[in-house]
Amino acid sequence: MADIAQDIETEGVAALFTADAVKDSEPQVYEVGYHLLPSLSEQEVTATVKDLMNFLKKEGASLVGEQAPQMVDLAYSIERRVNGKFVGVRTAYFGWVAFELSPAAIGTVNQFMDTNPAVLRHIVITTTKDEVKAVQEGKVIMPTAVASTDAIAAPKRSTEEGGEVSQVDLDKALDSMTDEKEA
Repeated sequence: MADIAQDIETEGVAALFTADAVKDSEPQVYEVGYHLLPSLSEQEVTATVKDLMNFLKKEGASLVGEQAPQMVDLAYSIERRVNGKFVGVRTAYFGWVAFELSPAAIGTVNQFMDTNPAVLRHIVITTTKDEVKAVQEGKVIMPTAVASTDAIAAPKRSTEEGGEVSQVDLDKALDSMTDEKEA
């Protein structure tokens, strides 16, 4: 607290805000991950990505890396309004682009993605050039979707040892279990 008070005394409040503004104006590395509608043709997907790249260039972004959109199965259905009705979307084109841009301009990128009718959903995150490079070189293991039938498997039982059990011993064991439950 004393440091802040001393800074205010020597530099003034305006200088503190100026320092924050300078820090916020330094470019950061961002990644936009997006799902595009599955109803788009290959040409429409290419045009949508080209529009995004042109928009980023217009905003002053410099490209760090990208992955072209590929059709993927979604983990759950996403409801989308089409012709006045809600339709469940189970597949989409997934792609991402990483770029360096001023934090002040990232809001316009988010708005561009929000208003693009071809975008089903998107996310903007901060990252680093090293992380993008690692993903492109395959050094980072990306999670893969698990089929719902593989997710829940029957538990494995260990084999019992000790040979055969006589009917009399089995009846005694069952009686003892039911006696315990009734008590």
